[in-house]
Amino acid sequence: KYIRLAGGRVGGELVLVGLAYAIGYALLFRLMLGLGVSRRLAFAMTAMAILVLPAPFRYYLFLCPMLFFTAAWRYAEAPDWWRLAWMALAVTSAGLFRSDHGVFCYVSGVAAIVSAGAKWRQTVRHVVGITGLVVLCAMPWLSWLAAHGKLASYLMLSSVEAVQDVVGRAKPPPPFDFTAAMLSAQNAKAWLFRMPLLIFLFVGVVVV
Repeated sequence: KYIRLAGGRVGGELVLVGLAYAIGYALLFRLMLGLGVSRRLAFAMTAMAILVLPAPFRYYLFLCPMLFFTAAWRYAEAPDWWRLAWMALAVTSAGLFRSDHGVFCYVSGVAAIVSAGAKWRQTVRHVVGITGLVVLCAMPWLSWLAAHGKLASYLMLSSVEAVQDVVGRAKPPPPFDFTAAMLSAQNAKAWLFRMPLLIFLFVGVVVV
């Protein structure tokens, strides 16, 4: 499907993938500068990110979040309906590639709206607005699926079966060793995997 998107030629796919990663890493660099990171450090961190480049055909796993974070950053700078629309378009793009990424970006978008510090009425309007805009942006694709009788299977693959697939791939947490001390390495690992918040607590203690 990616070769079809690139015009049916391998060369076109190489251009598509190359441009996608180039745009994504450029946005990553720009976002770090916006966070106050020095230019040299941002360049070094971007270079390190390029060294751990994911599989080339999965460019959307990197590009879509970068597009969303850029749109969310722009919205946080000056909340208005135009920037909200760009954020909704970024959420839709992520969701059309992978539904779980769309959910993550939507939740993050709502968090960006709430944290923007606007009056509560504007906040509510923008939360409702991004929801409606995401549906509106996705409507052409959903309508095409409905016209071809594939909407139900798409929704099933994007929800129930996606969760089942994740559960099937997940590994069980390490077991407790009741013959060892409670603070042994095995039991500490079991506690951390069962209670992820303890990881953040542990990191906070180390930082302090």
